[in-house]
Amino acid sequence: MASAYDGATRQFIMYGGETAAGAPLSDTWSWTGSTWTQLHPKARPPALAGEVMAYDAAKRQLLLFGGLNVDGTVQTSTWLWTGSIWQALKTSASPSGGLEPSLAWDAASNQLVLFGGITGTQTVEDQTWTWTGTNWQLAAPATSPPGLGGASMAYYPPTQNLILFGGTENYGVANLDTSNETWAWSGTNWVKQSPATVPASRFAATCAYDAASFQMILIG
Repeated sequence: MASAYDGATRQFIMYGGETAAGAPLSDTWSWTGSTWTQLHPKARPPALAGEVMAYDAAKRQLLLFGGLNVDGTVQTSTWLWTGSIWQALKTSASPSGGLEPSLAWDAASNQLVLFGGITGTQTVEDQTWTWTGTNWQLAAPATSPPGLGGASMAYYPPTQNLILFGGTENYGVANLDTSNETWAWSGTNWVKQSPATVPASRFAATCAYDAASFQMILIG
């Protein structure tokens, strides 16, 4: 399941996810502030699980990327939410880690940043990509986290960095080798952090910055 606030339409949008039985979904829902409303766009992505979504504040676009299809294949398509329908975007380049990558808006560099993800062959990527508004562009940081899928990432305004935490390096094995490392994205490079206290290692958790308490919150 992927969800994000769409600043252009002032909607909180949720898409996809999976049932208790593990079947991917193709539902689009909006949150009004008090209730959930199911939307019925004429065009939409296929049923997906493990996709990611984030709002590009510079281009005023709500973007959805990747996901696991019903047949178990990993897709690397990019979709735009117009406010009423989903629009498939044609890009000349695309990240290959379409399952459980990390995607977030970097307010310091004014761009969406995507890290890692799992490919259709269950390879865990260590690539960093930025979104130009029309295409994906591969970055070339001097240092980088190891290949990770399911890492949590969000922007932390006090330090003007994207913060990435956790994830797994070996998706597809019986016991996931989860990480508890913390990395910061400077806009051009990844820098490993050494906090005095860290959460336990984990996969596919959720994190977000709480502007009211000036804290990064991690759950799950």
